[in-house]
Amino acid sequence: MKNDKTLAWLLDEEWKPKQVKKFIGVSNEEFDEMQSKLYGYDSVSQMNAHNYNKDMQKLMNYGDRAKGLI
Repeated sequence: MKNDKTLAWLLDEEWKPKQVKKFIGVSNEEFDEMQSKLYGYDSVSQMNAHNYNKDMQKLMNYGDRAKGLI
């Protein structure tokens, strides 16, 4: 891992987060709703439907390597 540059920024002393938020007392469902609203969706189900459709479109365009379709 010494030569791996992909995660070098994690070890950089200059890198510091601007803020850290703790979500204490928030259920998983409430957190998911908050995240979906941050991404601009009306609800988690709308975000999940969008992601599902996007993934299915990729599958239709590129096939499924596991099933030997490409």
